[in-house]
Amino acid sequence: MAAEGTLMQRYLWTQKQDFGPAARRYHALAYDSVRKRVVLFGGESQESLFNDTWEWDGANWVQVADTGPGARTEHAMAFDEVNKAVLLFGGRTVEGMDRETWQWNGEDWTQLRDGGPQARCGHAMTSLSGARTILLFGGAGAETDSLADTWQWDGNEWTEIADTGPAARRNHSLAYDGIRNRAVLFGGSTNGVQAFNDTWEWNGHSWVQEADFGPVGRVATGLAFGGGRVLMFGGRESADAASLPRAFGDTWEWSGTLWTQRQDIGPSRRWGHAVAYDLERRRLVLFGGALNALQGSTADYRPQSDTWEHPDNEAALLEGPPIIKALTLDYNQVTRTGAGLLRLSHYVPGTSVSVSLTASEAVVFAPAELVLFGQQANFLAYVDVNLPVGSEVRITATLSEFSKTVSIIV
Repeated sequence: MAAEGTLMQRYLWTQKQDFGPAARRYHALAYDSVRKRVVLFGGESQESLFNDTWEWDGANWVQVADTGPGARTEHAMAFDEVNKAVLLFGGRTVEGMDRETWQWNGEDWTQLRDGGPQARCGHAMTSLSGARTILLFGGAGAETDSLADTWQWDGNEWTEIADTGPAARRNHSLAYDGIRNRAVLFGGSTNGVQAFNDTWEWNGHSWVQEADFGPVGRVATGLAFGGGRVLMFGGRESADAASLPRAFGDTWEWSGTLWTQRQDIGPSRRWGHAVAYDLERRRLVLFGGALNALQGSTADYRPQSDTWEHPDNEAALLEGPPIIKALTLDYNQVTRTGAGLLRLSHYVPGTSVSVSLTASEAVVFAPAELVLFGQQANFLAYVDVNLPVGSEVRITATLSEFSKTVSIIV
């Protein structure tokens, strides 16, 4: 339930279609921000695994490929900003756990490598827009029940970056908070019986547990960043052979400190669905999943093929041109580089926003063109190596008549 004294916010979903990809669960969705499409691959029905690729343009599903990675389920996908393509890793095939890395460029699938993380399924990935990398955590390995390793894809290779943090788990959820520059992890299960309800955040260097309260512990939820908050829908209790696990149809939002339940109006209770945020159209997109059922006294499930969306209410309420709300810069005196974050009050896709960056001393900014992710843009500042150590550098961002300035000591 929502925290005491907090009004449950209205969060209305709209069903868009019940045709397109076949009914399935444990598929993966990712938003291609270059081609402005939501990409779907794989998953499973009650009879078989899928290897089809579909794209959602906001009005229709179109099947764009039936070749590429082998049929699989419980894999993960995220958008690779370096290669401007959707990245797929792992999953469970008819032959067992898989460790292949594939890339979808909008026309073809290309296998990049089969190294990196060990073979697994039930892991989670998200694109870290600020770092232009992809984060992967956990899953179930071929030789171990559950994993607790953290990996990073930099556009060329996988690197393990942590082996401490959340407990080993599978079928958890992971999403990148583009405002707070944090990856948020929720739920999952280690032993297939007890589901976690803990919330962790990756700050770019380490995992920090932020909460162990809020939604009931669950697995196979849908988690995505949209409307300035991380949003979660559905999931189910972890498996128990003695009963039918309870499925959920609730919607929650994570503010960075608290979970708040929104009004439960929308898709039916389900699990194993997938969600992605359509940045161009400001919509959260949900497809498929499974409904609980009983066949006599045996637990069963019914895969679904419906598509749901919800508009970004907060963005729709904003009027007028955006202004600069914040400018921050973390500076490394060893490498003499700074990673900066520029945050706007809001941003409407399709409009032109021209932000200029200037500095009081010799500084080179890269990339030269800021790419907005929702309401923020990340940039790098390189200080001239001839600048004396201890010098003060003032960096100013200007948008129309609005500006913000930050000072650093180099």
